[in-house]
Amino acid sequence: MNTKLLIILILIFLPANVFTQISGVVIDKSSGYPIQYANIRIENDNVATVSDIRGNFRFSQNALNKTLVVSAIGFISERVDADSSFIRIELKTKVFIMDEAIVVAEKSNPQNSVDKHITDSVSYRNCRQSGSGNGTCSDSLGQIRKN
Repeated sequence: MNTKLLIILILIFLPANVFTQISGVVIDKSSGYPIQYANIRIENDNVATVSDIRGNFRFSQNALNKTLVVSAIGFISERVDADSSFIRIELKTKVFIMDEAIVVAEKSNPQNSVDKHITDSVSYRNCRQSGSGNGTCSDSLGQIRKN
């Protein structure tokens, strides 16, 4: 009897935030779309979660009145105070400034078996499409094929 009374008294006098779970949504500030798989962690703690495909997240532990660190690929990380049970977090996109990229194409060796097959197929297809008059066409090795 005394243990039941003690448990009831403890439950009555426990602060309400012990049972409070934090949930929320992470969205792109510029577009308003949800951010999938954003990392949300409690600062200075080993507790973290990830947003789902709709940007929603939930902490099973009490995170109320703590600081959350939110990060996602392509976005600037944010620190947010968890002051309510539902939090809307807006992340700004991170802009990367890069130098120009130069792409160089080199002719491959047609004797290579893979390159030879691709070259032959392309040459034969081009010959068929060009409609040579005699109905024959030669591939890259000079072999004659009938259309």
